[in-house]
Amino acid sequence: MAAGLIVPYAGLATTARQVRVLIGPYVAGPYAEGSYIITLPLPEAVQPFVKPQYRPALFGEVVG
Repeated sequence: MAAGLIVPYAGLATTARQVRVLIGPYVAGPYAEGSYIITLPLPEAVQPFVKPQYRPALFGEVVG
């Protein structure tokens, strides 16, 4: 695994409202602790910075 991998995360929803940061062992702690998964909310304020072709998958139907 790379130092940090960021992936959209939807859980049980149909659109991803969160992003997950996956961090491998040794990057943020000892190998014995394993990998870390950090889930962060994806606020609507970042929508203008997301490429238009990815907006429906992250924010649902894009209006405007």
